[in-house]
Amino acid sequence: MLNLKRQLLLVLLLTLMIPTAGLYFVLDLESALREQQGEQLLARTASLSAQLALQPALQALPPLQPQQPVVYAQPLNRPLFLDGYGDDWPGASGSTGRPPMHDAGDGVTWNAAEDGRYLYLLIRVASDRIHYYAPQSPQRPHDKLVLYQAHRGSNGEDAGYQVHHIRTSAPGPVHAAPTTTPETIDPHIQGVWQEGARGYTLELRLPYRQDLSHLGFQVISPGEASRDQPRGLLGPLPDGLPLLLTRNHTLAGLLQPLAEPGLTVRLLNGQGWQLAQARVDDYQLAEDIWQSGPLAIAQRLAFNGLRALLAWRQPDAMALSMAGQQLDSPLLAASRDPQQPRLALTQGSNGGTSLTALAPVAGRDGPGAMLMLEQTSNSLVTLSSSTLGQVLSRSLLLVMGLALALLGYAGWLSWRIARLRRAVAATVDPQGRLIGTFTPGPRRRDELDDLSHHFAHLLGRLQGYTGYLESFARKLSHELKTPLAIVHSSLDNLGHTGLDGQQTVYQQRAVQGADRLRHILNAMSEASRLERSIESAELEVFDLAVVLDQATAAYQDLDPDHVIRYQGPARDCQMVGAPDLLVQLLDKLVDNARDFTPGGETITLKLTPGPKEYLLQVINTGSRLPEDTSDLFDAFVTRRPQENGHLGQGLLMVRLISELHQGSISATNLPADQGACFSLRLPRPTLP
Repeated sequence: MLNLKRQLLLVLLLTLMIPTAGLYFVLDLESALREQQGEQLLARTASLSAQLALQPALQALPPLQPQQPVVYAQPLNRPLFLDGYGDDWPGASGSTGRPPMHDAGDGVTWNAAEDGRYLYLLIRVASDRIHYYAPQSPQRPHDKLVLYQAHRGSNGEDAGYQVHHIRTSAPGPVHAAPTTTPETIDPHIQGVWQEGARGYTLELRLPYRQDLSHLGFQVISPGEASRDQPRGLLGPLPDGLPLLLTRNHTLAGLLQPLAEPGLTVRLLNGQGWQLAQARVDDYQLAEDIWQSGPLAIAQRLAFNGLRALLAWRQPDAMALSMAGQQLDSPLLAASRDPQQPRLALTQGSNGGTSLTALAPVAGRDGPGAMLMLEQTSNSLVTLSSSTLGQVLSRSLLLVMGLALALLGYAGWLSWRIARLRRAVAATVDPQGRLIGTFTPGPRRRDELDDLSHHFAHLLGRLQGYTGYLESFARKLSHELKTPLAIVHSSLDNLGHTGLDGQQTVYQQRAVQGADRLRHILNAMSEASRLERSIESAELEVFDLAVVLDQATAAYQDLDPDHVIRYQGPARDCQMVGAPDLLVQLLDKLVDNARDFTPGGETITLKLTPGPKEYLLQVINTGSRLPEDTSDLFDAFVTRRPQENGHLGQGLLMVRLISELHQGSISATNLPADQGACFSLRLPRPTLP
């Protein structure tokens, strides 16, 4: 059975169906809006790629073969300091301060960067022994770097390339000698050579020109028989030179008007290298939520929970990374078909999700670049930025507030009902007697208040009626004594008038009935007197063991047909109570035991002291008690085979006296139906 709180909780759960249905509606709406936004982004990407294809700067880009090597110079926002260590390069980290490097083979790694004025190269060479250039013996083999540069002419074709030999006679500044005039030094190329534990590092700076189209190098180390041993990444010249790619300021200027808050526009070549980028950060001032009011805080928490739910419900995002300024994503491999632009939900390195569209841009000789538009989820028309989301979050807050109000109201009602139940229970003892007066609480003018006053009125009338019933036996016995005495004396006188045989039988039966009625009235009077004595009893300190020992001796003297003995300590069992009432309790129990114990059998009064209570037992052999003894100590209850004037008041007096001493009385059968045992537990007082 559900209590009041659970019933209200069930009603509350049913009310949650309304915002739940609204939540599912919003989730479906968000999915539809996302699909529509993706279609719009894909159409916009295709339209912009067609517009960019008409720009001369895009037409001048040469088509890039899929396997053509590339040297990408990452953009810098500040010049680099030439010291031969490379700890100020982008991405340098760790105790050594080394930036990410590209592998050129044979123990050669490299990196490239540009700041708009200069082109920087950082080359690390692993070598067991370094042979420096000897000016006095220029023909002797030595470690050096051969640098190749190719330029583009006005028609877009290669206009030739330059070759420089980079060498040094000791760690420090290097010299760049053109192969055409090896005795001269090109002052435009500067660098520093630093020797390390596992080889050497070469950091170069050379002028950056927009017509510089190809760049390559080769490391030369002396090999066996003092022969030059080429090392590095280059193949045949000039066709094998890697294509030099850097950021294109002209293309960036074309893309900048296309960027919007939350939208990043990138132009990539066929291999995914970034040629230009334009973006407008969707920057918002961080709001300290704890500086807001409680309602704003609760609304923001619910709002963030809904956004997390939307993010969890999104489909799996495709990985997207621009590490090293090159796109690393399955989206690139799937988008090389010029006729098939592609849209995908991507996840960047920062953990955020975006809608990314990729479309080819037609060049002079085919697809020369690809346009990529990446729109973050924060700028989409979704629940996170719509009024519907605010309405839903507020409705959830309203339901939460309603839940708290209902639970509080249920708790208040339960408290009032529990208080009413406790107040009613305090006026009635376990036996159903009224022991107090019920007083209703303050007037609240509602149904519970009316019920409380009805209880007070009902219990008041019941208490008056119970008092009348309790005094009825005393009044009845008092009123019937005189008429009964007259009847009894009249029957005695009638017996002396010379009645015949049949009349004598009737006269004797009437006398027996009058005697039985007088016995009943005496028992009722005795019970009434005992109740009054219990109410006016004065408690004192006495030795329970001494009282039991003396009472047992008196019972034995009065009943020579049974063996009545005491088992327990002789003294030192201090008790606080009314010893005369306890003796009356023993009278009832011993008298009851004598009636059911055969002649010559034993009746035992046993006292067992405990740390917190005394256990007083009256044990007798004979017939057993009935199975159900729950009402054995109630008024007018008797289990004797023949009701010879017994009203069932004796064991009631036993219970009343035990309750006066804050004890408890119980009755059980002995094992194997050998008899019965009445057990009285009395609390042990704490005396100085």
